[in-house]
Amino acid sequence: MIKKLFTLALTLTAVVLPAAAQDFQQLFNDNDLTGWKGKPGFWRVEGGAIVGETTKENPTQGNTFLVWQGGQVQDFEFSCQVKFAGNNSGVQYRSEAEAKK
Repeated sequence: MIKKLFTLALTLTAVVLPAAAQDFQQLFNDNDLTGWKGKPGFWRVEGGAIVGETTKENPTQGNTFLVWQGGQVQDFEFSCQVKFAGNNSGVQYRSEAEAKK
């Protein structure tokens, strides 16, 4: 069975508007995907890490993103640890979600 696994242990802090410049907020709470939007069945939290996974039984027909929906961010510091297994993946930031065509 071909299994693609993307694990993102995320420690992401950002200034969330309208917070003051010195107020930082961690965007991933280590427990669930509160504030995030992604295709169900592909994204979950496991052991304090965000996991994105496709399998032979649960394939994806294209890119499957997990998008922060919990507020606008600016002047952020990004830090994460990643583990990729058998895939072509990455982290994208400062993007805008496109409307489905």
